Amino acid sequence: MVKNMKAKESRLICHELNSTNLVVYHSLQNQPQQIEFEDEQDKLVFVSAINEGLVETGVESVDAITLLTDEEARLATLLKKRNYLSKTSQRLNFLSLMTAENCNLGCSYCIAAMNMDEAKKNKSVIMSWDIAKRGLDWYFSLPTIAKEYYVNFSGGEPLVNKKIVVQAVEYIRSLKKDKPIRITINTNATLIDDDLAKFFADNRVEIATSLDGTPDASDMVRVTKKGLPASENIISGWRRLIAAGCELTGFMATFNDQNIKYLDAGIIDFALEMGFSWVRIAPDVIHLVEYPLEDIIERIWAVYTYGTEKGVKVEGFWSTPIHNMLYRERIPDGVGFFCGAVSGETASIHPDGRISACGFSSGNFGSILNDEPFDWNKHRNFVAEYFPGSRDFCEGCSIEGSCAGGCNITREVSISTRDESAIFYNCDMYRELTKRLLIDHFVGNRLEYSDNGSSHNIGY
Repeated sequence: MVKNMKAKESRLICHELNSTNLVVYHSLQNQPQQIEFEDEQDKLVFVSAINEGLVETGVESVDAITLLTDEEARLATLLKKRNYLSKTSQRLNFLSLMTAENCNLGCSYCIAAMNMDEAKKNKSVIMSWDIAKRGLDWYFSLPTIAKEYYVNFSGGEPLVNKKIVVQAVEYIRSLKKDKPIRITINTNATLIDDDLAKFFADNRVEIATSLDGTPDASDMVRVTKKGLPASENIISGWRRLIAAGCELTGFMATFNDQNIKYLDAGIIDFALEMGFSWVRIAPDVIHLVEYPLEDIIERIWAVYTYGTEKGVKVEGFWSTPIHNMLYRERIPDGVGFFCGAVSGETASIHPDGRISACGFSSGNFGSILNDEPFDWNKHRNFVAEYFPGSRDFCEGCSIEGSCAGGCNITREVSISTRDESAIFYNCDMYRELTKRLLIDHFVGNRLEYSDNGSSHNIGY
């Protein structure tokens, strides 16, 4: 018995491990597994059948779910989607307070710049205590099914409004809740002094911070308003946090067309010098679409490989699909969304009271100033749009079920500029790196899951 699979349908994907072994998975349902053939010829026959769109269902070593027809796979996904959406109002478990839509730095690639410009026009750059408290009280009143509460401070640079950050942290720690409350802050660390570092340590505030490569590489793009290098102030802030007892174990590094040539092993050596155990690599695709994609992929892969050898985890949004594919039991209902925003888990409150799914988004689900602040129906429809298997654009992609459409902000920017090149660029990058990571996992069993904020998109 054989099954026909058209180009735009979900299908069995196979990658070669060696002369007699393959790793196969279903493009929509995932379930990666290794198949060992008696000899290379049997493997070639199997691969040939797949390439022709024909797969024999009698292969005993293949899990049944990987052999679903497109119709069967999409029906199974639809049923899972209905169940998932029925609990959308209970899934929101992460609140980000955008205490300042302003920043003391002037980074050339800043993804929040559009929102900060809009905030200046509306004179809503700095969050008041009234907005912050309303937001916190609303969040803690939600019937979340999560095992812990999660409050994040972001911006811009949230510490431009240090007073409200401190007041909010003290308020949160004064609350008596039936679940643990996890607090994080996205900060460039340049405004950290000894007293603030001790306050964060005493109140168990986790730090998400960035340096865009080695100090020399970072200083090309992460600069002050006057264009002066910022790395020395950033690292000084890190050292104050570490000295105070804050757990700072890694950082996020953004690379665009100005510093991409410095994406190399040097970033791993620098991380080791700082005593860090992970680095998140973020290619700024909006500003890289004219740069050869093959070179970026090879650079990321070289850093990932070197980091693995040296014991430093190298991740990024590009590793989201492989984590979703391999660690389904660790994500809500086993559904692999791209991030917490599109899965319905996160909400961001802006200084003017606007509520969005992600702090970088121009979207609007309501205002904390309203009696009924959140439009749950609009939010549910947003999540439904990003549910794996729901986007026509993604239909038939080899990682459709684990990438689930990618970053919503990339799409917002592409729509606003009427240029989809960044989306296609991203897609090609994610497909190739997912393939390499999957093979690496099965060959060396080296890929491990880690929680560095990726599920909620708190990297800074």
